[in-house]
Amino acid sequence: MIVKHICFLMTAALTLSCRSHAVNASWSYDKNVGLAVVTAGHACLSINDPSLTPNTHVHFIDAQRQREMPAVIVSGRQTCGNDSAGTSGYEMRLDASDMQIPMVGIVVIGDGITFARRGTQLAGDVDRDRHDEFFRTCTSAEGVHATVWSDAPLTGTRRWHQYYALGYDVESTCMPAELSP
Repeated sequence: MIVKHICFLMTAALTLSCRSHAVNASWSYDKNVGLAVVTAGHACLSINDPSLTPNTHVHFIDAQRQREMPAVIVSGRQTCGNDSAGTSGYEMRLDASDMQIPMVGIVVIGDGITFARRGTQLAGDVDRDRHDEFFRTCTSAEGVHATVWSDAPLTGTRRWHQYYALGYDVESTCMPAELSP
């Protein structure tokens, strides 16, 4: 009888522990991660979610400087200039006067996500699977590749990739793992 009671208590404790760190089933990289382009005139988000509303808070990731900045959706926008099929455009507002413009960043949507330094890298468990995600941008011959990696950049699992065509030649800084679709 005591053994059954102990097993019951252990099972209950494990169940509660697992629930508190459960992966959010409605969260996905396709819908909750997007590409942002910031120019002198505006900040535009292209993401595979047509339901964002004004005043939605998002996390803007400056992968070049490895920092996260809060941003907010201002309004819908017909296009962000390099939209792929199925994406929606949004005008954003972010408060970062020291940002290098123009720039391409990564936007993550989700409440309760915290970001911290892991060495020189910014990391956060954006999908709540107990594995940190890392954020990178690099250039290829004519554009910018943005990627999100689980566990470690370049050697971990690549979870998300988006390409932004610049329309002019730039020096390539990408590693092979960042280029493949």
